[in-house]
Amino acid sequence: MSAYNPFLQDRNTPRPLYRLNKNIPLISPVFPHPLVRTHPESGKKHLYLDAATEVEIVGLEPEEGSKLIEQLRQHLNQPKFYYQHKWSVGDIVYWDNQATLHYRQAFDPNERRVLKRVSLAGSRPF
Repeated sequence: MSAYNPFLQDRNTPRPLYRLNKNIPLISPVFPHPLVRTHPESGKKHLYLDAATEVEIVGLEPEEGSKLIEQLRQHLNQPKFYYQHKWSVGDIVYWDNQATLHYRQAFDPNERRVLKRVSLAGSRPF
């Protein structure tokens, strides 16, 4: 049996909503995680949601949950929450991956880019 993987598709082809189409098998087991998370150091609550991953809310009908998720994403996608780095040679950029929604635009393929990534241990969402 083959699994449908929504991430391995032509980017120009619209993706079906695989969680709403019960004919498409899940690509992995489902593990709920909190939609609102408490940061382990600051104690502040924040949305634990990204901009594109297809999710549903446990206990809500799919259509109702989708509307709420869309409203929360519109809230996240406000310019007041943006930081866009202006890259210079030698820059080091770091962020708290537990509380930062991040995205980068494509780099110029004609320019040299060196990326070194370091990940430190984090905590479980709560």
